[in-house]
Amino acid sequence: MKYIKYIMLFTIISSCYLLNSTRKVNNKINPLNETLNVDLKAYWIGHATVLIKMYDKWILTDPIWNDNLLYTLGRHVEPGIDLENIPPIDYIIISHVHLDHLDTYTLKKLSKKAHLILPKGAPDFSGYNFKKISYLSKDEFIESENLKITAVVAQHFGGRWAIDNLWDGEPYNGYIVSNKGSQVYFAGDTGYNSKDFKEIGEKYKIDLALIPVGPYRGKIFGDDNGNRVHVSPIGAIQIFRDTKAKKMIPIHHGTFYSNPDKEIVYVKSAIESSGLKERIFLIEQGSGITFGN
Repeated sequence: MKYIKYIMLFTIISSCYLLNSTRKVNNKINPLNETLNVDLKAYWIGHATVLIKMYDKWILTDPIWNDNLLYTLGRHVEPGIDLENIPPIDYIIISHVHLDHLDTYTLKKLSKKAHLILPKGAPDFSGYNFKKISYLSKDEFIESENLKITAVVAQHFGGRWAIDNLWDGEPYNGYIVSNKGSQVYFAGDTGYNSKDFKEIGEKYKIDLALIPVGPYRGKIFGDDNGNRVHVSPIGAIQIFRDTKAKKMIPIHHGTFYSNPDKEIVYVKSAIESSGLKERIFLIEQGSGITFGN
């Protein structure tokens, strides 16, 4: 069982944070009150949940507004935008089926007018009554008008309940979202693999990369780039280099697993030493940043 150590780590972390209180986000943004005539804007809501405005389309990645995962793993910081203030979503992108990325509580509350996109091998969500549901493998894509969403490689592991990883076919993806010439790379959840990320950099012209930098609590096993299934902050910045993206927003930190005040120290240190800090936007949960016009 090559993933047993990751399952054990998840169990240990879950028990440690069971009683944690949730930090409030002050002065929350309400995108519904903003005038957004922009090429590209991204709001980090928390963990791997990012609200993206690309021209006339709204895209939401790995949405999770739950306060906890199976009543064990508590949320350190509340979602940066209230669920009722989320604009009508055109596309919901799911990177993989783990509980902290595919949250059925949240999916039930989102607009059913959205097109739900999942990795091939994910559970059947036809009963959720979304306008359309697509299951994508690497290099497969959906396209509508000017927008195209392509599944790209990630290095992670499958299984929603751990044991089902034995037969589920390893359903996990990253995605490239293209609209009118702009491209956003959502890495999902991944370990580091130089070959795959350099190929992405050769194939696409990425304006903004959303790359996980955690969970990270210092080097426990693996190397400076992280372990097989989770990149470290240093590994995330190496992905940024490999993919040749113009800008980066670090995600997947400070929400569920690690103490956010301790984890952010590693993230800031990696950014400072990278030589790329003017292109890396470390924003707080609930903050948004505009790129382009």
